[in-house]
Amino acid sequence: MLKRIKLQHKFVVLGLLSMVSVVAMHVMGILASGKLHEQVELQQSIGLVIQRHMESDMMHDAIRGDVLMALVAHYKSDYGGMRRAVTDLREHSENFHSNLNANRSEALPGNVVKALNGIAAPLERYTKTADLIVTHLQNGAYSEGEMNRFDKDFSTLEDGMEHVSNEIDGWSGKEIETAAAGVKQYETWVLYA
Repeated sequence: MLKRIKLQHKFVVLGLLSMVSVVAMHVMGILASGKLHEQVELQQSIGLVIQRHMESDMMHDAIRGDVLMALVAHYKSDYGGMRRAVTDLREHSENFHSNLNANRSEALPGNVVKALNGIAAPLERYTKTADLIVTHLQNGAYSEGEMNRFDKDFSTLEDGMEHVSNEIDGWSGKEIETAAAGVKQYETWVLYA
């Protein structure tokens, strides 16, 4: 039967098949590009969440340092050191809260949101206790019980921060695996197209 089809018709059919193949490749390229763009945006978002969380963890330690600086300044009657401790404590607390709120405003998986929400109250307690201690040190009314409570709040928040780190790490790893599988899928599509 193919012998009876004119050469001109064969070229038309071959041209149409080539055109369909090119269009299919183009569509797959657009789909792959869109998915790649989504993955790049997601990886950027993950990077920002990790960066904010790491900075929050540094603020967690910095707040402790501010309280200890205020304690030393109190015993040395170093008024300049006390002012620095008060200023640094305010800045570090604001930074910590800002980073936590920024991460909580991201579109995150439920387990990460739950972990972030889980440190909101301990963070509030920790920063209030730190502020109370520094204020009492400024006024000469410091008590050892406040420092014990602060150390407990520090440890509680430390545990919560570690839990958030683990959840973010799990989410990030899962998304990297998903992205790699997506790339493999598009490579297969292009290979067979």
